[in-house]
Amino acid sequence: MKNILIASVLFIWVCSGASVDVESICGPQTTNVLVERLHNASGRAFQWLSSNRASHFGWSLGNTASAVTSLQLLSQSWIADRSLEIQLTLKQLQLEILSLLTKSERSKIPNIIHLHEHHRLMFSRLPYYIMALHATCQNSSNYHGVDLINTLTNHMRRFRKDGLNDYFQHALSIQALCSTGHPVKWRFIEDLLSGQRQDGCFHKPCPGSCENERIDTSSIVLSALTCVKDTTLSHNLDQLNTSIVKAANCLVSKSQDGSFGNAVNNAMAVQALLATGFDHSQWDCHSAMTSVLNDQHEDGHFGSLAATIHIMPLLAGRHHSHIKELQFECPEDFLEDQEPILPPVEDSDNTTMLVTIQVTHGVDRRFHQVHGIPGESLLDLMYRQQELSDDFTFETKTTEWGPFITSINGIRNDEYGFQNWIVEHIVNQQRLCVDKGAGDIYPVDGDHYLWLYHGCASEK
Repeated sequence: MKNILIASVLFIWVCSGASVDVESICGPQTTNVLVERLHNASGRAFQWLSSNRASHFGWSLGNTASAVTSLQLLSQSWIADRSLEIQLTLKQLQLEILSLLTKSERSKIPNIIHLHEHHRLMFSRLPYYIMALHATCQNSSNYHGVDLINTLTNHMRRFRKDGLNDYFQHALSIQALCSTGHPVKWRFIEDLLSGQRQDGCFHKPCPGSCENERIDTSSIVLSALTCVKDTTLSHNLDQLNTSIVKAANCLVSKSQDGSFGNAVNNAMAVQALLATGFDHSQWDCHSAMTSVLNDQHEDGHFGSLAATIHIMPLLAGRHHSHIKELQFECPEDFLEDQEPILPPVEDSDNTTMLVTIQVTHGVDRRFHQVHGIPGESLLDLMYRQQELSDDFTFETKTTEWGPFITSINGIRNDEYGFQNWIVEHIVNQQRLCVDKGAGDIYPVDGDHYLWLYHGCASEK
C-alpha cells in the first residue's frame, strides 16, 4: 500500500461513539468469508479466555481487569450472566482493586520500602480497573469510598511535561477517563500532543533513528485523541483534528501489505483506525483483519493470554471507546438484591414454622406472623411477607457483608447514621441484640424478631 499522507480531515470521520459491526467492519472490503471467520474466531476466543481462569476465578499476571473488559466488549450479555462463576470473577476483580488500594494506603508511611515501585504499579493498573468497573456496571468515582477517577488524575498531574516519555501509559489514562464518560483536562491532552513527532507517530525517545516503531503506542494515542475530540473545547478542535490526522497517517504509513507487524499491533492499529473512522479506501483493512485471524490458534487463543485479551474486542468490531456505551446495557437491577424464588408453604405441611416479625417506628407497631420452611433465613421470611401483604415492604442494598436493610415500610435509614433499622430477638419478653444481617439469621418455629427504627438499647 502506498504511504499516503492526507492533509485534510475530510478523509476522517471522527466520532468516538461510532459503532462498528463485523458485517461492515472494513467497508466495501468486507467479504462474507471475513464475516464468517470473525464470528467463528470470536466464539473460540471467548470460550478459550473464559475457560482459562486461574483457581481464584480471575486471570494471572494482573490481567483480570482487562480480561473482564474484553469479555464484556465482545459480548455485552456477559455481565447479565448471574452464574456463580461470573460472580466469583467479579468478586476477584474487586479483591484485586481493594488489595491495591490497601497497599497504597500503607505506602504513605514514611521511608516504606518500594514506595515508588508501588505507585508506578498502581498507576499502570488504574486505567484498566476503571474501565473494568465501568464495563461491569460499577462506580469508579465512589468505589468503597475511594474516588479512583480523582486518584488517576492526581497521578497524571505528577507527570513532568519536560520529562514525559511514557506516552502509552498517559494515553491509556486519557482513554480510561474518556471512555467511562469523565472529562479530560486539556492540559493532559496537551502533554500528550507534545510527544508527537513530525511524521505523526509516538514512541519513547531513542538515540538516532528508531528501527522498531511503537505501533501500540501510536495506536493507543490515536484512540485516546479520537475519544476526547467530542468533549474538548471548540477552540482546540483544529489542533486536535490535525494531530488525529497525522497519527492516523502514521499508522497507515507503517503497514506492509496491510499488516502492522504481530497480531497485537495489527489489532490495536485496526481498532484505532476504526475508532477514528479512517477512510477504508486509504488502507487495507481486509488484509490487516486477515493477518489477525491467521494468528489464532486452533483452541482459540492468539499466542498468549495478553494478546488474546487485546485482540478479542476487535473480533466483534469494537474498541475501547465503546466502553461508555456499555453503561446503557447494564441491567437496571444488576446491583440490587434479587428476590429469591421460594417454594410455596402448604398449610397441611407439618414441617413448616411460624415466625413473628414485628416492626416498630415510634408509636406505630405492626405484627406479622409468617409461615416459612425450616432453614429459611429471616430475610427469606421478609420476602414471603412482602409478597403476601401490602402492609409490609422493605428495601436492601448489596454490601461486602451481604444484603443490608435500608428501608422498611417506606422509612429509610438516616443517611448520617443516627437512626437505622436494627433487628432484635425477643426471648421471654427480653430484647436481645442480634449482630448478624437478616440473611444470616435463621429463625425456628415460634421465634419473634423486632425491627426497630432506633439504636439498640439492650445488653447482650
